[in-house]
Amino acid sequence: MVTQTLLWGLGCLAGLPDLGLLAHPLLMAPLGASAVLIYAVPTSALAQPWSVVVGNTLAAILALMTLQLGLPPMATMGLAVFASLTAMAWARCLHPPGGAVALATVLAAPLGLQAALIWLALTVFAGSALLVGFGVAFHHVFGRPYPVLPALLPPPKSGGTLSAKEIPHPDRPTMLPPKSQAQATYAALHADCAAFGTRLFTVTVMDDPGQLTHRAYTSHPVEYPVSGTKPITRDGWYDQCITARQTFVANTTPEFARYFFDHALITSLGLGSCINVPIFAPEGQVLGTVNLLAEEHHFTPHKLAAYAALITRNSAALFQAMSRA
Repeated sequence: MVTQTLLWGLGCLAGLPDLGLLAHPLLMAPLGASAVLIYAVPTSALAQPWSVVVGNTLAAILALMTLQLGLPPMATMGLAVFASLTAMAWARCLHPPGGAVALATVLAAPLGLQAALIWLALTVFAGSALLVGFGVAFHHVFGRPYPVLPALLPPPKSGGTLSAKEIPHPDRPTMLPPKSQAQATYAALHADCAAFGTRLFTVTVMDDPGQLTHRAYTSHPVEYPVSGTKPITRDGWYDQCITARQTFVANTTPEFARYFFDHALITSLGLGSCINVPIFAPEGQVLGTVNLLAEEHHFTPHKLAAYAALITRNSAALFQAMSRA
């Protein structure tokens, strides 16, 4: 871990100083945040070149347009960040430092069309592109993948179902062998769901005494690590999925955004629909949920029936796996 941290710091040290030749001092803060994403989490969707360069540039463009409205400073800053977030989500280039780029542009962009275009092209765009270029070279030197292109599911070799070994992993070419029977159960179900079109697959296990859930399996260990926990919130989702033991279905982002604090990250991965299927013991206690995400409107009645049959077929194995967690 110490070596890894030193590498992250070395990357930032190599990439940031040269930006001082291009970037306004106020822009060094958001570009520094971009550098942290590029060097520390290069497999994250938030750190890919499209997100960094287009996200920051879009934010600057929207901020410059907002300045033309002549609103009070605080209103201008708020509107600039709102417009930037909306545009980045629409363009699938969500990049959190883009919000700070929008603020820096409102605070520091020069007046006049020509000066504004120079700010946009030579400062924001060029600075972001240079940062990405340093990132590509740095990770190449140390043998780490960057940029990371989204993997496409290969056709199954036989029987219409992918084996666990055939599932492409976002951070490495192939999945590691399961280390336990529980992981083998989750990996097999992941493979079957992937064959139906699931793009993100996780399993969460309830810990009612601790009022927490923890992630027991994930297809995306960078964005959704196995170690991740979150408190149990008693809301509409909880009432339906845990109390009533009914599958939660959302086929558009607004349907799940009010319950999922990470909805912006989900959208940045190109996902817009989800189902959460409760797994419960014979006596009725909910042990956890199987969580499937895909593009918008993926979960048609036909596919819901197929997923329900698949999970029901594996319910006994899932019960055993979650009981061991």
